[in-house]
Amino acid sequence: MRSANSHAASQGSEPLADTMTTRVCPNAESSRPGAVVKSNKSRAEVRRSLVWCCTSTPQSEYNARSPGYRAHHQPAQEVQPDLNFRPRHATRTHMNTYHRWFRFTAVFAVLVGCSSANAAPFVRLEVSAMVVEVVDNQNILGGQVSVGDTLSGIGQYDTQLVDSDNDASIGSYDGVDISKNFLQGTNNASGFFETTDFFDIRVENNFNGHDTVVLWASGNTTPSTLIVDGIDYVDLVITLEDEQGTVFADDSLPTTFDLSSFEKAELVLSGENGFSQQVLYSVTASITSINVTSVPEPSSFCILATLFVGILNPRLNSRLKTHKFRLTD
Repeated sequence: MRSANSHAASQGSEPLADTMTTRVCPNAESSRPGAVVKSNKSRAEVRRSLVWCCTSTPQSEYNARSPGYRAHHQPAQEVQPDLNFRPRHATRTHMNTYHRWFRFTAVFAVLVGCSSANAAPFVRLEVSAMVVEVVDNQNILGGQVSVGDTLSGIGQYDTQLVDSDNDASIGSYDGVDISKNFLQGTNNASGFFETTDFFDIRVENNFNGHDTVVLWASGNTTPSTLIVDGIDYVDLVITLEDEQGTVFADDSLPTTFDLSSFEKAELVLSGENGFSQQVLYSVTASITSINVTSVPEPSSFCILATLFVGILNPRLNSRLKTHKFRLTD
């Protein structure tokens, strides 16, 4: 026989309260943990929902726990400062240890990269000269340079340039990279000359009884004189000549200059016509001093490593100071 309850259910009436199944859901969002929840579901549905309930967190509760949910769905509350801190990413000791290792590794990389650079591949000349003659019949220079003016300039060249002349007494060197091989000059009133086209060096060792070195650069002046009709080239030439032929031992590039060893030491700036070889203006100056220094060239790796340390190290310091700790809720 069927019971009264089962008979009532077969007739479509509401099931009696004492036949309702119960379950315990520790994560039920509508009750406190461990509360008993009544359900009209079948036993199989109750088992499935019970398994899901006990093994996953309801989305609403997950959202309620997340900081983003609280920030957008709950009214802002004033944070009461206190002294209860906790590390955000790591402890302060770990951050300081990481910072020390970073600096050590970066400095080591710089030292390794710089150790591969050549000791002093470049020679730099600091030249001073006094103007002794100005030829400017067309007033191209506009009176910017006069006799008695002091000119100053610098020259630089790579001592590893290749000699293209097979003559043992003549060295011919082409400074293809004018960013590293150049002449620059000024009369202290403006940037007067800059190498823009080419740079050459000629060394003569006991050639016709003389030792001579000529540094020849082609470029432009400031203000430009290449815009003048008829001027195709602007050259700056430094000539040092020993009439005794005792200064140089061979035709290699010199790395030192003793001005007292040269009977002729002059600087000439000129603007020329390429077709007729006519000089439209010239400035001749007697060189009064030459100071020679060696300029080491850092390797590319050294430059990159230095930039790496310089850029990232302050950023790391900023992160360490800004994100070291945060207030707890």
